[in-house]
Amino acid sequence: MRLLEREAQSSELADALDRAREGRGSVVLVRGEAGAGKTSLVRCFVDAHVREADVRWGSCDDLLTSHPFGPLWDIADAEPNVLSALRANDRPRVYRSVLDLLAGAERPALLVIEDAHWADEATLDLISYVGRRVAERRCVLIVTCRDASINQGNQLVRAMGDLPNEVVVRLGLPPLTENAVSDLARARGQSGAGLYELTAGNPLFVTEMLQSPGGSVPNSIRELTLGRLSRLGPKAHHLLSLIAVVPGRMEHGLVAACVGPAPDGLDECEAHGFVEISPVALAFRHEVVRRSVEMSLSNYARTQLNQLVLDALVASDADASRIVHHARWAHDVDSIIRFAPLAATEAAQLDSHQEAAEHFRLLDSHVDAFPPEERTRILVAWAREEIILGHAVRGARCAARGVAALRKIGDVKALSRGLVQLSHARWFDVDRPAAEAAAAEAVTVLEGLPEPSHERARALSECAALAWMAFRLDEAVELADSAIATAELVDDQATIAHALSIKGATTSVREYQSGCELMEASLKIAQRHGYAFHEIHACVQIAEVALLRGDLERASRFITAGRAVALDRERDSFRHDFEVLEAHHRLLSGAFEEAEALLAPVKGLDSPFYFPTVQRLLGRIHSIRGRGDAAQLLGLALNEAERRQEPKERLLIAVARAEHAWLADDFDAVGDDTLRMQSWAVSLGHPWIAGALSLWLWKSGCITEAPVVCAPPYRQQIDGNWRAAAAMWEERRLPYHRAVALADGDSEAQLLALSILDRLGAVPLAGRVRHQLRDDGVTGIPARPRFSARTAGGLTARQLEVLALVRDGLSNVEIAERLFISVRTTEHHVSAILAVLQAASRREALVIAERRGILV
Repeated sequence: MRLLEREAQSSELADALDRAREGRGSVVLVRGEAGAGKTSLVRCFVDAHVREADVRWGSCDDLLTSHPFGPLWDIADAEPNVLSALRANDRPRVYRSVLDLLAGAERPALLVIEDAHWADEATLDLISYVGRRVAERRCVLIVTCRDASINQGNQLVRAMGDLPNEVVVRLGLPPLTENAVSDLARARGQSGAGLYELTAGNPLFVTEMLQSPGGSVPNSIRELTLGRLSRLGPKAHHLLSLIAVVPGRMEHGLVAACVGPAPDGLDECEAHGFVEISPVALAFRHEVVRRSVEMSLSNYARTQLNQLVLDALVASDADASRIVHHARWAHDVDSIIRFAPLAATEAAQLDSHQEAAEHFRLLDSHVDAFPPEERTRILVAWAREEIILGHAVRGARCAARGVAALRKIGDVKALSRGLVQLSHARWFDVDRPAAEAAAAEAVTVLEGLPEPSHERARALSECAALAWMAFRLDEAVELADSAIATAELVDDQATIAHALSIKGATTSVREYQSGCELMEASLKIAQRHGYAFHEIHACVQIAEVALLRGDLERASRFITAGRAVALDRERDSFRHDFEVLEAHHRLLSGAFEEAEALLAPVKGLDSPFYFPTVQRLLGRIHSIRGRGDAAQLLGLALNEAERRQEPKERLLIAVARAEHAWLADDFDAVGDDTLRMQSWAVSLGHPWIAGALSLWLWKSGCITEAPVVCAPPYRQQIDGNWRAAAAMWEERRLPYHRAVALADGDSEAQLLALSILDRLGAVPLAGRVRHQLRDDGVTGIPARPRFSARTAGGLTARQLEVLALVRDGLSNVEIAERLFISVRTTEHHVSAILAVLQAASRREALVIAERRGILV
């Protein structure tokens, strides 16, 4: 079969197969709108190379709650190892079996995952897992998806975005041109007049219109489908309606169970081009047509057909998630109550937390139908899934309902566990008093029990965490020690890991290295035992305390490590933590634009959890760069931190406000508050926060010497040793801090500071330095540069640099090394370039840039 206007994409696929023969595997993302011909392209390519490669093909289904590893079930019947791993619900084993399948082929392997915009979380993780290991294998992973999934920034985008760029080939399928539509019409003996205007070149619309030449011209694919439906007889229409309520494919056995082994009307459905018949199943030729048929059903018909399918699935002992989908649309409450808990549990076991939560949500108004113990188990498990996904409000609501149910049962250990979960949820729901009350009760309800327990250890560790976040340092260490001692008596390694991380973070305030050693000990325990939460938590803690001290190397190392684990284990609740940490890292590195870009998605969240931190970081960026809204942003951060009673954030906001006030020559407005915060930081023994506050107090004339508690770079600068301070900041690779120190030096140092500040776009401090140089009679002062946020073609200056290096053939890793930025930041720039230029690939971006004269 020849496809019109798909020669370039077919060539890219052939090139990928050629590289696979040489042991250089790749992931090919084929994207386009619904009906763009993604399946046709891949099917045509596979048919042409079926004798040259081992092909396996699986599809994702549009289930209300997706079936974990959905596409693998399509190939599992022919692959015993894969089938065994799937039936065992053993996620790591599934990964290994798929890799073994690909690696063990004598010929290059082609694995097709179709309709990945409907992929369940387990399948997305499989794509990431295989994609990160495909480079040295003789295989090609082909993933098809709709353009809408790319534009909406869903989980598929993150899964593909986290793959090494050098192994990913992105193929876009644009609409057909008017000439191609005319060629298709002529091939069928039709004029095609007005067909292009009607379909806008959508291959599916064109094909469907040409298969129904006698009908009236529709305005949409749904109207087209309904027009063709009217030509079917009653039996064929009924059969097609039945197939339409089953997403993906409908196995012959399921069809037989619903309407008998030889369904009337099947030949008619096939003859009219609605369905394709394989040896094992029936399926619509196009998903959008299936949806159109399903949408045309009355509520009554849809309910009855789903009930018919549901009864057959239950009788055949089918997968629980599939049963729940049809139970939902059949409004069969009894089946939802029976199967949703099982479906949720199976999804959670595979780390498919989104699917698990969706199954639990179906039980929201039916929880009271369960016996007390089962009701409690469901609520606790549901709360866990919501918390893992970062849904603070839902998590807190479920946890509170779980605690209410536990109080009636009378099991104090279970109640303590539920209260710890509620405390955790309340903290993320920004209700610190409620979080502390729940954690304290989790300890007190166990007071009547004489023996140590896991529950007591975990409750003490939760109390320690809350004390640390409130900067009650001595209390936090004491509670952490008690938690560790209790956990050791019952060999609770998870709680030991958690409490060590809290103790380490607290200790690091006064003894940085000792604190880091404790946190890294926590990390090793978590890694040894496979505790994903505690492993990620330790990485977050280490990175956070490292950033407060300007230790960029250590922070970067643990941001990278923690993000990888969070991605691999679907811990979405930590995703924004790493975005904020990375933004802080970029800020300290002087990459202000990159920092602001990283904060943008976090700023847009509905959850208020990150609000004061994001506003503080944005306020500091805008202050350094001289934007007028800096004071407003910092004021918003201050108000929220005070409302929440968050002392650590309150101290950091005080640093940012003091810096802004000094730059704006308005220190009187914050002087008293800065002195109070400095005194508090000194009493806490935090040398870096105390030092930062002291620097701005000294520069504003409020103090004349450094306090006893003061980090070395700040002490050196306050003592007049600006050279030593600048050298320390340079060693830490903090350019703005270095420029601040150099600005206190002689004219040569100030000129060096000016060059750094101009490069960073730090306008207010650069203006101060210029003014000082002019007052000192220095000549030859560089003129203030003119900054433009956007340059040629809508790209920033940095994006133009990246695009030029792409043109030179550099990989993302090589670009990162050339520009002294991280690989992840490079990937952000490349993605932004593709978005601005509306390009589907790096190659297409270069063609567009050259055509527009952007690159010279």
